[in-house]
Amino acid sequence: MFPVSRRCLLCSGRLSLSTKYPTTRRRSAVPAAATAPPPSPEKDSPTMIEVPTICLDPTAQKGENLRVKPYEEVPGPVGLPFIGSLLDYVGNGPYSMKKMHLAIIDRFRQYGPIFKETLVGSTHVHIIEPHDVKELIRLEGVTPRRITLDPMVAYRKLRKRNIGMSNLQGEEWRRLRQPFNHLMFKPGQINTYIPKVEECADDFCTLMRELRTPDGEVPDYMRQMQRWTLETLADVVLNTRIGCMDKHLSELAERVITSAIHFITGLGDLMYSFPLYKYGIYTETWRKFATAQDFFFEFVQPYVLETIESMKKDERAVKLGSDYHRMERNATFLESLLAMHTNTELEVISELLNDLLLGAIDTVSSMFSFVIYNLSRNPHCQEKVYEEINAVLPPGTPITPEALQMLPYLKAFVKESTSHFCFRLFPAVDGTSRILDTDITLSGYNIPANTIIRIHAVAGMMSEYVPEPEIFKPERWLRTADSTILASPYLTMAFGVGPRMCLGKRLAELQINIGIIKLLQNFRFEWHHPDVTLDAQITNRPSRPVQPKVIDR
Repeated sequence: MFPVSRRCLLCSGRLSLSTKYPTTRRRSAVPAAATAPPPSPEKDSPTMIEVPTICLDPTAQKGENLRVKPYEEVPGPVGLPFIGSLLDYVGNGPYSMKKMHLAIIDRFRQYGPIFKETLVGSTHVHIIEPHDVKELIRLEGVTPRRITLDPMVAYRKLRKRNIGMSNLQGEEWRRLRQPFNHLMFKPGQINTYIPKVEECADDFCTLMRELRTPDGEVPDYMRQMQRWTLETLADVVLNTRIGCMDKHLSELAERVITSAIHFITGLGDLMYSFPLYKYGIYTETWRKFATAQDFFFEFVQPYVLETIESMKKDERAVKLGSDYHRMERNATFLESLLAMHTNTELEVISELLNDLLLGAIDTVSSMFSFVIYNLSRNPHCQEKVYEEINAVLPPGTPITPEALQMLPYLKAFVKESTSHFCFRLFPAVDGTSRILDTDITLSGYNIPANTIIRIHAVAGMMSEYVPEPEIFKPERWLRTADSTILASPYLTMAFGVGPRMCLGKRLAELQINIGIIKLLQNFRFEWHHPDVTLDAQITNRPSRPVQPKVIDR
């Protein structure tokens, strides 16, 4: 039987990354050696791999025709009317909102690979098994539905603006998303951003030297990475540099970063508290949240209007709303985006660019903070990444798409680091949600249409899915003789999965990879502080400042 006591495993000292499911639901992972295809004799170096899902549910693997249990039998905590199990997460409750990922792990270990929970009137079904995620994505169609970010929707409606890409649903979402897919996911298009990303990374290395203190540390490293992320995004998306890489921040750059922080922290606070704003009561948190978005709209819109005027004057440029495939090859991101929309949607474009910038500044900087932490904390891995970079890209060699494809250990390190904390152990976000129009069977239970289903990113932190999850081991993502795991694409999903995956996925990966290359070509990192863990917010963040010692090579 599953333990269902109110006191959680975490508080009783029995929860760890290596704890197994209760005996009655325990699974045995398929050994990697039994499923891995033989290495290609044509390749001398290890390569990243994607393989079919490793199903940890033997009955699902065999396809046995078991009884599908009704929704009412889905296990989960029993809470109070309306508020549900909210008291478990506040006051003297066994869990903490800041450690929500540990609470979710504990719930899965209490109830198995699927459970339902009610919080403040909303009931969600939570899943983790890769084969369940695969089935959910298979049925979601080309216009997946997800829960909306209610504070954002309320703000946008109050200002009579588009509610944003993350909140749109159906064909309207798909229509506005498609042009971004061209610009953000096609490898050929992403590769055109390499020179801008590389230039910003070079400037970031210069900034590190300028800010470094006599003891070798850079103060408020997270803040500096927010500066670097913003400068890179502004250069790629808006085709402008705004001075974030200057030693002394301009007033504009300072306000942009502060507004991004107010937005993301305000969104988290408003999402997990009683929605007073729905009743016309606007708190200080709401005012900061709204002011941040007001500023971002004012910040982005002039660049949109300036680009429009430039395109109108340039006879070689295509007209607004024309066919993307007729665009000149050297068109900027913003020019290409405007060429795929009509004049009537210019305000919408400003809002969508707001969403892209606001969503990326904090997310990418948090992810890269964990990458830097793991470089500092694992010097042997850091050296292996550096040696690989040096072999492919000697000092002074420009970064090319071909060179980036020749760095399997770097990619494995990033995947482990952002899976160890962001993809595996440090997920960038806790997960994502889907709402289907049809019933679905998950882990043997019938889940009715229109149920909110939460897909969680904590599987990479659990020994049920990853051998020795507490050990930092990039090699687990490589095809080598001593590989310990084959990765299901549905096991760790830092950027989501399916048609609605994170819009900035490819650009974030590009920035992180190039950032590592440039930093390790210039510096060596050491760690002399207590360990860092994860604090859960809208985007997950380091539990303490990431403050490595930065040493010139």
